Amino acid sequence: MASCEMCGKEVPHTRTVTVGGTVLDVCNECARFGDEAKAAPPPEPEAAPYGAGPEEMRSRIAQASAKGKPKDVLTEGPEELVDDYPKRIREARQRRNLKQEDLGRLVSERKSVISHLETGEMRPDDKMVRKLELALDIKLKQRAEFQVDTTKKRARSGGVTLGDLIRMEK
Repeated sequence: MASCEMCGKEVPHTRTVTVGGTVLDVCNECARFGDEAKAAPPPEPEAAPYGAGPEEMRSRIAQASAKGKPKDVLTEGPEELVDDYPKRIREARQRRNLKQEDLGRLVSERKSVISHLETGEMRPDDKMVRKLELALDIKLKQRAEFQVDTTKKRARSGGVTLGDLIRMEK
């Protein structure tokens, strides 16, 4: 049995397709998202194949460690607006004994905009977030956190599949 690299499903056989420039072994259902992959060119004679052996892997790991930690795209993703931004804005304004009009003047906005932000009727854009963070000395953005259901059966690698990432977005 083989595992689909896209959805993680166990299937009797996989097909090799190219999805977004990446060659994957996928089930028949996921194959519709890509094009049949062309045969890969043979490796250059002087270059050792990727994962040539334990010695090669130890060397690569040592080099990567020497350069610093590899970037984890799941934990070091872009910053997103926090869900409780209305509460944070209101509480920070009240701690500084500011009226909505006063805060509006500080960030060059009308009182109605501040009111809409504090009730959650309006989401601030990036420029407004920076102004509010500076004026109120608060953080309104944080790194996006992803959660993956690890109770389901995983691909033979034991890792996260593309299907897991797609389901996280929904």
